[in-house]
Amino acid sequence: MSEDVVITGVRGLVTHLRKLQATIERNRDRATRSAARLVARAIRHEAPVDREASGRRGGKSLRRSVMVQPVPGVGYVVGPRSPLTHLVVKGTRPHQEFPKSRSAIAFPEGGATMFTASVQHPGAKANPFIQRALTLANREEAVKAAGIVLHDGAEVPDTP
Repeated sequence: MSEDVVITGVRGLVTHLRKLQATIERNRDRATRSAARLVARAIRHEAPVDREASGRRGGKSLRRSVMVQPVPGVGYVVGPRSPLTHLVVKGTRPHQEFPKSRSAIAFPEGGATMFTASVQHPGAKANPFIQRALTLANREEAVKAAGIVLHDGAEVPDTP
């Protein structure tokens, strides 16, 4: 939508420039938030889901932990807030696991529940899902989304 802008004198110019600056700043914030949300969506999509996990979360704790948090004067921080993220991204070596609050660890084995004082974790291969999400395509999409919002309503008059 294009509007004609009439500027009369220096005061008119200053007033118009202030309005233009306010519009651009507001649009910059909206554009940054839009790009951050798009990146968060990509990270959620790439986050692994533990199909064998049981319980309330159903193995989706990494996906659900992806947040977009504003940082005043800087922009947004986007990423998973799960304390397990680094274990998934970097992987783990084989190691012994011991119970944290009980005297034994319970686990299913052949249809029955078994109890033991410790278990040998086989380790886990690294899964750099955050890097993959950022690489896969979303940089261009985020820039496009930000660009569309950024110029919304910031009309610049044509010069003769």
